[in-house]
Amino acid sequence: MKRRALKALIAAALVVALLPTLNCKKEPDKISVRLKWTYAAGFAGDLVALRKGIFEKNGLEVEVHEGGFNLSPIKLVASGADDIGLAGADQVLLARAEGLPLVAIAILFQTTPVGFVARKDSGIETPQDFIGRKVAIRPGTDAMPIYEAMLKKQGIDRSKIDEIPAQYSMVPFLEGKVEVWPTYLIYEPAQLEKMGIEYNVIDPKDYGVDTYGTCFFTTEKMIKEHPDVVERYLKSVLEGYRWALENKDEATQIILSFSDKLDSAQERYMFGKMDPFVYGETEEQIGWMDREKWEATQQVYLDVGMLEKPVDLDSLYTTQFLEKIYK
Repeated sequence: MKRRALKALIAAALVVALLPTLNCKKEPDKISVRLKWTYAAGFAGDLVALRKGIFEKNGLEVEVHEGGFNLSPIKLVASGADDIGLAGADQVLLARAEGLPLVAIAILFQTTPVGFVARKDSGIETPQDFIGRKVAIRPGTDAMPIYEAMLKKQGIDRSKIDEIPAQYSMVPFLEGKVEVWPTYLIYEPAQLEKMGIEYNVIDPKDYGVDTYGTCFFTTEKMIKEHPDVVERYLKSVLEGYRWALENKDEATQIILSFSDKLDSAQERYMFGKMDPFVYGETEEQIGWMDREKWEATQQVYLDVGMLEKPVDLDSLYTTQFLEKIYK
């Protein structure tokens, strides 16, 4: 009898000891993500992962913030205000050259979507045709070094081109004040098609300039102190992109739900153009990156004088998370 009472007492004690574990669900890890720009289809991975509960499934509570002119992902992540960011590979490269401890963890666009358009009736089809024509330029943007590198690769003297500084609005091009317009090939041409304007595309990669586009990045500190969080974030967002590219109509509706300023036709256009930029020309998985392409990207900025010396690529990017996700 005493033995049975002792066993009952021990069992009761075990139940009491286990109650906190049984009743307490592990709190999700909270992180803040800063997009390169405002909400759009290009950031479908994060936005879909948020709406479809993918982050939650992987034990994360994620705040996804818009970027903008005064909301630099580079500055905000470097300062610790945000944990992970999306920015041009060139921006991360140049930030690293300035001593900021930022590390690329995956590539969104395997090739930059920066390109140039000209009206079809202008007869401008190649960079050589820029000579003697009015070409819009955007100093301080990712289009400028791509433009400079393309001309250099083709042996074109910039002084023979009538370069006109421009802002982001396509109005000067639409009004015929400039004949060549720097653009994101996955986005702005939608406006031309909507207006029924026929155009030629001058794609830099066809003329020797093929660099990485947008990438995911974080800090050395985040990688060292919270590698599991970084891995789960990346796993979630890559799943979000795969789902979005396979379910573009539904994904478009999800993107539109984030802002009433978005145009449905423009977002659908972007989804229709994204596949080759996200997947690239290889059979690698979404997000993958390699040294050869990083070297080519860096060389562009060395050639145009934006980098004085090469950056240590071993510290610039890591594939440690992609390797675990795709093993």
